[in-house]
Amino acid sequence: MTTTDAPPATHGDAGRMPHGHSPHAHHGYGAGPHLDSDDGARRPWTVLAIALAAQILVVLDISVVNTALPTIGHSLHLRGGDLQWLVTAYLLMSGGGLLLGGRIADVFPRRRVFLTGLAVFTMGSVISALAGNAGVLIAARAGQGLGAALMTPAALSLITTTYSGAQRTRGLTLWGMVGSLGIAAGVLFGGVLTTWAGWQMIFWINVPIGAIAFCIAVVKLPKLPATHPGLAQLDLPGGAAVVLGLGTLIFGIESVTSHGWTAPRTIAAFIAATVLLGAFSRHEQRVAHPLVPPHTWRLRSLVAGTGTMAGITAILVGVIFLISIFCQTVLGYSALRTGLALLPLAAAITASAHVAAA
Repeated sequence: MTTTDAPPATHGDAGRMPHGHSPHAHHGYGAGPHLDSDDGARRPWTVLAIALAAQILVVLDISVVNTALPTIGHSLHLRGGDLQWLVTAYLLMSGGGLLLGGRIADVFPRRRVFLTGLAVFTMGSVISALAGNAGVLIAARAGQGLGAALMTPAALSLITTTYSGAQRTRGLTLWGMVGSLGIAAGVLFGGVLTTWAGWQMIFWINVPIGAIAFCIAVVKLPKLPATHPGLAQLDLPGGAAVVLGLGTLIFGIESVTSHGWTAPRTIAAFIAATVLLGAFSRHEQRVAHPLVPPHTWRLRSLVAGTGTMAGITAILVGVIFLISIFCQTVLGYSALRTGLALLPLAAAITASAHVAAA
């Protein structure tokens, strides 16, 4: 049996394990392969290269669109307030769907989940590049996010189950570095492609990378024995409630800027978001296979770290979005110059990630 033929990761291993940390001996974490163990065998880096290629696609698409936003808005006649949905649609589906995506990677063979996510992401890139109106582009961006939600936890799980000891540590370190470098490269990459080849190229560039990674993964990722998982282990209502709740909350926040706090649509959106997220919280306490096990909230370091990262990520994504719009619409910068203007921020993020890794 190869390392990737090991029993499926227990609930939480694929999508919610803190990067680079050893698992806790709580429900879910303790039953999977011990991340500090080293069986002494060295394995080829092929699986890691495939996983990192997928992660590069996912992370690049968070920031690469930002420098192209004004150009896309002008081309598709988007209002300034609607440009945010080109970023939000992707982040909402990739972040909100990550809980369910991690659970799917626990239940189904990781190879199959990874290939499915990569195919969905690549097809979403094709549709984004061909989009002739804002509705199609926003929907395609959501499709990319859905592919990322499947691909990311499956790729991370492939790394943690294929490698052990020093190899696993190095793989997880590279995984984290790719995340920071992707943001750094994305802002400049988006500016270069938009200026020299048009905004569609920021999506077309994903297609050959995704196609090559898919073909290599089909050949190189070992096949797992056939399994017959029960769909009852997937908390589909919980996954739908959290995505809809977050989406409605974002819609309400956007409505405040365009219609005010007391507008009926604003009030209705906040009420709906409260109901949906409250229903998700209650549902998770009762369902047999929750996306967020109740004991998770008792892990103070995990809750504190996740809350801190949520705030930092929200600030970072917002800053990159607003600076991109400000530089091009107020200061008159080109997309390329905007990408260069964001490089000091990106370099600081990359340097900080390198220092923090120690």
